[in-house]
Amino acid sequence: MQKFWVDEKPHNNCLLVLPKAMYLEGGDRNLLVIQFSWQCRCSVPELLKLSWLYIKGRFHANALSPKTMYEIAFVIKLRRSCTPWPLPVDLELHLPDGSKVISTESPAKKPKEEWIKLHIGKFATDAKNVGEIYSSLRETCQIDKSGLVLKGLRVDSKG
Repeated sequence: MQKFWVDEKPHNNCLLVLPKAMYLEGGDRNLLVIQFSWQCRCSVPELLKLSWLYIKGRFHANALSPKTMYEIAFVIKLRRSCTPWPLPVDLELHLPDGSKVISTESPAKKPKEEWIKLHIGKFATDAKNVGEIYSSLRETCQIDKSGLVLKGLRVDSKG
């Protein structure tokens, strides 16, 4: 499932891949709870206690505007009661032309109780990038973590 919209100024297509359409896996998987968020009007998973986490979201480039630069990010919220995230999360963007963008972000340095973006990278929709695009978030340090809520994978145009 995805939500689509057209941004105001350049009138380009944008999208949000919802958690329901994403692959989520983690240590102690039974400690992941799904709840409805009135803010985003969708069901969102919340980590109650996981030792490791892997999230993967995918979409097709043909849903986006041609010849446009896009930025992609996971949108999350950290609960006030979240346990510390000792290490940064690894983020990857895989494009249809075979290229990949790798980055890291540290949830520990982010504000609590508000939706924030974990920026993965930028890409352009062009003749080389026709097909499926996917991104992943991985944290594998084996220390219990909690309090992360996932809104989705957001794709915004950058002009």
